[in-house]
Amino acid sequence: MGVEQRSYELFFRPAYKKLQSGREVNFMRIAYFLQLNMGPGTGVYRKVIAQATTWQQMGNTVAFYVATKSASLADDLQRTCKILGIEVNCEIYAGKLPPPFDGRLSSLSNLIKKLEILPPDIVYTRQDIYLPPLKRLLGHYKVVVEVNTNDLGELKNASRLFLFVYKLGRHILLGKASGIIYVSKEISNLPHYNLFKTPKLVIGNGIDLAATRPLPPNADKAIRLVFIGQSGQSWHGIDKIIKLATLRSTWEFNLIGISKEEMPDGCPPNVALHGVLSTNMYEPILQSSDCAIGSLALHRKDMKEASPLKVREYLGYGLPVIIGYEDTDLHSEENFILKIPNCESNVEESIHQIDNFIGNWKGIRVPRKSIESLDYNFKERKRLMFFREVGGLAEDTIHNHNNDKL
Repeated sequence: MGVEQRSYELFFRPAYKKLQSGREVNFMRIAYFLQLNMGPGTGVYRKVIAQATTWQQMGNTVAFYVATKSASLADDLQRTCKILGIEVNCEIYAGKLPPPFDGRLSSLSNLIKKLEILPPDIVYTRQDIYLPPLKRLLGHYKVVVEVNTNDLGELKNASRLFLFVYKLGRHILLGKASGIIYVSKEISNLPHYNLFKTPKLVIGNGIDLAATRPLPPNADKAIRLVFIGQSGQSWHGIDKIIKLATLRSTWEFNLIGISKEEMPDGCPPNVALHGVLSTNMYEPILQSSDCAIGSLALHRKDMKEASPLKVREYLGYGLPVIIGYEDTDLHSEENFILKIPNCESNVEESIHQIDNFIGNWKGIRVPRKSIESLDYNFKERKRLMFFREVGGLAEDTIHNHNNDKL
């Protein structure tokens, strides 16, 4: 037996058992299989790490199977998961040509061969472009797909040829999956998702509250607002933040993830563009802020509802938030969220509500107790229950030994 196989057998050891009121419960072996190129510091990277960590802390056995074109990402994932006690299997592809000619086909095939050494109970993956090696995965294992966005809405400007090929692949992926988990009710009910009769569940994005410390409030008289985002995403509504900065010239605005190169027309003097920053670098900016800003133009990709990771992060730090959509988890009675209309003129129409909201929260942080339901410990229990149901593990892995006769 080779060293590689022994490591897999150690990883995929027999499922844990735990006695609970006379009941013996077998826990699951979960393979997290994904294409990942958003590295450390991004919300997606932190999310997949937090999910896997939470599953393992709850007694399950978890392994990553990751195809990436970033050697540094693979190294960081290996280092991080070694500390956490999570097995990692990475395949690095060249990424110099458009998919699928960039090397990812062989990377995915190699990962599936590794996964087959000792099969998991559940394979979890994020929706991505479908590639032929996934056919074997879908045909032999219970695969649950996480859907994070309205894919066809984002691809509405793609070429006809690409859309044709993409739609064929998504039909195979979502049609043959054992389960689908959506991050919002709206996405789950879209016609091009609702046509699949695959078992589904809605779980909004969460946060690891234990890893996010509440920041003390800004003690300055100056009013400061902060936004964290990425370039090239019109639904963030950066132009609307610039409009707000123009309307409120005495306020200070810090935009993280947005660089000067992306603002060729410039911006008002009360707006600072910081570009991409690490968590350690932007935490002081959050601490000096009174309020955070979420997406303000979700209507630009024909959506009304979302559960963005960045908004959960703001709240984890204690910042109240202004958003322009319906949040999957946060409702109108939550006074630490200001929801303005989801339309082009929402900033101008809501300027007085924004004034009042920031005035009410100046010098105050969001109470931790108010956001406990966003914690991964709460959300991942629901996800694990769904895994058991779609994997056929809900009942037959639970045995009542009180009825056994000696």
